[in-house]
Amino acid sequence: QRFGMGKYKFIRWFKKHVGLTPYDFIILNRVLLGQKMIREGKPLTETAVDTASTIKATSQIISNALSA
Repeated sequence: QRFGMGKYKFIRWFKKHVGLTPYDFIILNRVLLGQKMIREGKPLTETAVDTASTIKATSQIISNALSA
């Protein structure tokens, strides 16, 4: 347990206070980042690679934090 609560209790707490699950929050922020990168003129392939790798890395960090 971290944050004084178990994994599923944290997910419920996060959703209650943020309105999204932690995973959905990460995905939404990566989509917004991708949109920003495209508006700034970054190539689509670069944007796709950057946002996809960030999604995986960030979700792994959260998963590790919740399971530790």
